[in-house]
Amino acid sequence: MLPTAHAFITLILWWFLKSFFNVNDFYLIPMIIFGVMIDADVIYDKMHRGLITHTFTFWIPICLLLALYSLLLGFIAFLSVTVHLLMDMIDYKIRPFYPILDKWVGLGLVNKYHERRDSLLGNLLLNLKTPPVLVIELIIDIIGFLVFIVSFETILSIIMNFLSFLFQQS
Repeated sequence: MLPTAHAFITLILWWFLKSFFNVNDFYLIPMIIFGVMIDADVIYDKMHRGLITHTFTFWIPICLLLALYSLLLGFIAFLSVTVHLLMDMIDYKIRPFYPILDKWVGLGLVNKYHERRDSLLGNLLLNLKTPPVLVIELIIDIIGFLVFIVSFETILSIIMNFLSFLFQQS
């Protein structure tokens, strides 16, 4: 999925948890870290989704360690990672249990319509040319944008508090 879909689904998930389960606003920060930053592997691997950062094998131990500190933080990290990986299994495929199991899993909808490209931009464009993926992207982006608008003041406050905390520590 496109970066906007990952960012917006993370925002939608945060809003849902905040609205229905009274989860603290602060959890937006770790949700973004765990729900979006998985894609940092694109810096190191032109294949994208080929590194261990796109596996449960990598993230489950991290989430368990976080759960030792805070059960809710561990759960939220796991939920954010899981949603990201499930979304990546819609348009392409991932190896969720690599290196234990080297099997690619997913719907791979983009692969069914087009040949995979070697460039990141080429793969992003393929998502937009694949009708079912484009529809999913648009739905997530529209809902996410609406959540962003109605939560803008809260999001801004979270960001300002987080930056204030970071700069107080240095």
